[in-house]
Amino acid sequence: MEPPRKRRSFSWLFRWNTWRKLLLIVTGAVTVVALFHAEENWRGKRAWDNYKREVEARGESFDFAKYVPPPVPDDQNFAMTPFLAPLFDFVPGTQRQRDTNAVERTHRAAEMPNEIQTSFNKGGWPEASYLDLIRIANELLATNHSAPPRFSRGETREAAQAILEKLKPVEPVLEELRRASQRPYSRFNIDYEWEPKFGILLPQLHTVTAMCSKLELRACSELALAQPAPASHDIRLMFTLVNSLRDEPFLITELVRFACLTKTLQPMWEGLSRHQWTDEELVDFSQELRTLDFLDDGVHALRTESHCADSYFGDLRSSRNPFRSVNDIANGSDNSSEGGLATAIGTVIPRGWIYLEQLNYHRLVDFELNDVITPKGIDPEVADRKDAEVHRELVSSGVVGSILGHRIISRALLPSLNGFERKMAQAQTWVNLADIGCALERYRLVHGQFPEALDALAPQFLAAVPRDVIMDQPLKYRLLENGQFILYSVGWNKTDDGGVIVKASEELTHGDWVWEYPAASPPEQAITSPLWPGRFESAAAAPRGQRR
Repeated sequence: MEPPRKRRSFSWLFRWNTWRKLLLIVTGAVTVVALFHAEENWRGKRAWDNYKREVEARGESFDFAKYVPPPVPDDQNFAMTPFLAPLFDFVPGTQRQRDTNAVERTHRAAEMPNEIQTSFNKGGWPEASYLDLIRIANELLATNHSAPPRFSRGETREAAQAILEKLKPVEPVLEELRRASQRPYSRFNIDYEWEPKFGILLPQLHTVTAMCSKLELRACSELALAQPAPASHDIRLMFTLVNSLRDEPFLITELVRFACLTKTLQPMWEGLSRHQWTDEELVDFSQELRTLDFLDDGVHALRTESHCADSYFGDLRSSRNPFRSVNDIANGSDNSSEGGLATAIGTVIPRGWIYLEQLNYHRLVDFELNDVITPKGIDPEVADRKDAEVHRELVSSGVVGSILGHRIISRALLPSLNGFERKMAQAQTWVNLADIGCALERYRLVHGQFPEALDALAPQFLAAVPRDVIMDQPLKYRLLENGQFILYSVGWNKTDDGGVIVKASEELTHGDWVWEYPAASPPEQAITSPLWPGRFESAAAAPRGQRR
């Protein structure tokens, strides 16, 4: 009789009333979920649309295409010279380069030898030091790690000559780029229509940086051999490369331009410290420097980067896994088939939450930018305070809090902005210091000594003396007992530390940002002849790339 009792105990499962109740519960749950999704989708879309209307009323566009530099004719485009053009000669519908052999030739010509990277990146003009050509030449020419050094102290000229010999294979490319620099525009044919935007390839950044490194080393070697004329031509070409990237609407491009500027200023600084430049060359350098505005360009790049991210958010809304990484989206990988918690969550969260993520991302970018960089300069205290507030808002709530607060994507993207304003402020400070350095040398060529104060430079050598971008105050300047001078910005700490130089190994938030020459050039580098036999006439300054 036991089996019948068991059947009776489970008989409720087979009653219609039971199934009807279960069906009502499931239907009610589905209805609640559907209503929740509909409400959240409406709420997120409505909040985003309201924000867009508010921003567009201020004259800003969310159409990324409006930030793309317009096409230019190939014969007027610096970036379409044969050396650079293969980088963006893609198979139609892809970002796969058509002529891989041509691309490989470009890479080989631009690449710096790995052997010298360590020495090449040490010190430099921000630390008031020359490139160590002896160390670089020894590492460049060493056949193995145990080989004895080829050059020793006092043989800088021999080392410089050896470096130039080693760089001879790149001379045809440099000549090609010099001819192309006469073209009035520069626009790399980036596939701006590629989706997602974070997947757009930018191979020109590595090539331009590598070419600037070679030109830096070449120009410094020429100066060590008392050959300032070809060095000045190399510096002009470096300025052309810096400006060739100017109109690109990407944050990474501005950081690359900053790195290339640092390389460009090294030979200029070395020539100034040895008094090797003529007045004509100094005027040309100043004209190049005055085309650069890293504060304005940095703000523009950060704005356009945020609109580039809009493509990312759109892709997330259409994805089954909205929590997949930026790299996954850039590579076209969904990873939805792999399962996992992220995919499971991604299938059930309302897509309106992605709109709220997008809204919070833009609001945080607005918060970072507003009232930090102004026409009068930048206030480091405001910038640091905003960085700290953004960091606190994104990190202190943890992952769960970031998800519920709709800031999980901002948590992934925005840390890359930390310190960006500081880098742009330092870049523009270096531009201004170099411009004043040229004007001071022009004054010395006329008067035989540097002036007592910067005011003496205007209006003959400067229309107006640039002010410190930090707090819009006068730059610090004083003559030294050895006849040299020290020129500096108070730097990010807003404190006059008397010209204390920030070492590359230290934080940029310490010390001053200094333009200073050594008390005397090293004996093996003490070259002061402004002219040398057989010197050729300076060419006209290269035309600037198209401004936005």
